[in-house]
Formats: sequence, structure tokens, C-alpha cells
Amino acid sequence: MESFDDIQFNLEITSQGVRPVKSFATQSAAIASLAFLFLASPFISGANAQDSPGLVLVLDVAKVFKADPNFKSQMESIKQQAEKLKGDIQQQQQTIQQKAVEVSQMDRDDARNQAEAMVEQEQAKLRTEARQAEAGLLTQEAQIYYNTYRQMQQVVTQLAQENNVALVLRFESESIDPSNRGEVIKGVNRQVVYYGPIDLTASVIQRMSARTASGAGDTTQR
Repeated sequence: MESFDDIQFNLEITSQGVRPVKSFATQSAAIASLAFLFLASPFISGANAQDSPGLVLVLDVAKVFKADPNFKSQMESIKQQAEKLKGDIQQQQQTIQQKAVEVSQMDRDDARNQAEAMVEQEQAKLRTEARQAEAGLLTQEAQIYYNTYRQMQQVVTQLAQENNVALVLRFESESIDPSNRGEVIKGVNRQVVYYGPIDLTASVIQRMSARTASGAGDTTQR
């Protein structure tokens, strides 16, 4: 019988929670060419912002997700649900296994055949319930990612419109661990090779936190 341990839940908050868009291969050059616009600040305010060409900024999406209090609390809730569900399934497994042991000690007759059939039915039912539970948790997790991403998009849009930003590129600010082959391969394939003082991440985190504090950023599904 399948073990509930075989069911995998994507519960860790990692930089891979939202897959990077791979359509910005030529845009790091645009970032470098516009870096001179940000010698003092990533934003140009007032009339100058309207007269200047649209700016290009970068955003660490994974860092925004990690810093968002709504995202963290909801993902923690998913983790707790998964742990409780795992315990419940394991308990039911033990009950079914005990029944199977008792049935195996019966004489081979119609009563034993019927008992074995009932045990098989319970096993099949438990497998179905486990798969449904897994699907439900993964759906909840996907909705949390989606809601957080939509909220982030709203904040980025506001900041872009306020500061004459034409394009925001996703990038990763975390350093590469040279001893980790996977990180090295991933790191050398990053689309943004260099960026100056054009990082929008801190501003997005600050505004999302303010929205959460005011209640405007609550993405919990009711």
C-alpha cells in the first residue's frame, strides 16, 4: 500500500517559488545603458519624471515573497495542515494494517475472503483520500502564490506609474555559492549580469508591508 510519505508538498519558500521569465536575454544591456539615470536615486520625481524616457528597474521577486507577512503566514498554515493530514493518514494506515494482520490469521474460507476484500477497499479509499488531500493543499498553495504575485504586480504598477518606470525586470540578488553546482549553473544563466542603483525590491517590500498593516493587502481567500 502506498505510504503517505510518498506524497510531496512544496512547502518551502524558495527563490524558485515563482519561475523566472526567460524572455529578457537582451535587456541587461538596456539596464546598463540607463544606469546613469540613477546616480542619486532610482526615481526621478516631479516634472523631470514626465519628460525623461521610461526607466528600467530590477526586482527580486523571491525576496519580496519571503518578506511578505501574508505569504509567510499562509504558507505556514499550509505546512501545519499538511503535517496534521500526514498524521491522520498514518494513523488510518496503522488501523488498516492491524486489520490485515488479523485477517491473515483467519482460516481460508468465505469469511476471510470477504474480510480481505474489505481491507482492500479501505486501502483504496485511503489512497484516494490522500491524493485528494494532496491536490487540495497544492491548490491552496498555488492560490497563495497567485494572490501574492497579483498584489506585488499592483504595487509595482503603482510605483512605476508614479516614477515614470517603463520596464521592471526580474532578477536574483542572492550571491552564488561556488561550492553548489546547481546554484552555479543557475547563477551563470541569470539574465541580469550587472545592475546599478536601480533595484526596486526594497520599495515594493515597504509598500506591500504598509498595505498589509492597513488591511489592504490581505489576500486570504474567504
